[in-house]
Amino acid sequence: MKLNKIRKMIDLFNKSGLDRMEIKDFEGSFIFEKNNHLSKEVLDRDLKISAPTKAANDGQENDLLVKAPFVGTFYTAPAPGKDNFVNVGDHVHKGQTLAIIEAMKIENEIKSSADGDIKKIFVSDGGQVEFDQALFEITKAGDGQ
Repeated sequence: MKLNKIRKMIDLFNKSGLDRMEIKDFEGSFIFEKNNHLSKEVLDRDLKISAPTKAANDGQENDLLVKAPFVGTFYTAPAPGKDNFVNVGDHVHKGQTLAIIEAMKIENEIKSSADGDIKKIFVSDGGQVEFDQALFEITKAGDGQ
C-alpha cells in the first residue's frame, strides 16, 4: 500500500469519532487505535461481537445492553425480504446472531453474549449507528432461581 494512501487513512481516522478501525483489502490490513477504553467490549478478530453491559435505565441486574462496537448501518435481517434475526420477546442464546452492522462494505454479525429474552430493539432496520450506541436490551436468563 502506498504511503500517501496510508497517510490519508490515518488522517481520516484521526478526524473520525472512532477509537478503533481495522481495514483489510487485497494489499494488506491495518488496525488503527486511539484509546483503549474498549475494555468493556469483547471484540472477536473481525469486530463482530459486542458484549452487553448492564442497562442503566431500570437498574434491573438481569437486563443487559448490547452496544454497537463501531459506526455503520444496522440491519435486522440477513437480506431484504428475509425474516429478522430476532424480534422483541424472542429467546436468544449466547453466540446467536442478533443483527448485522455494515461498515466499509463489510457485514459484521452482532451476537448475543448471554442467554435471555429480547426486551427492546433500539434501532430500526437500515438505521445508522454510532460507536457504543445501544442496539438491544436483553433480559438475561436466570440461573435457576
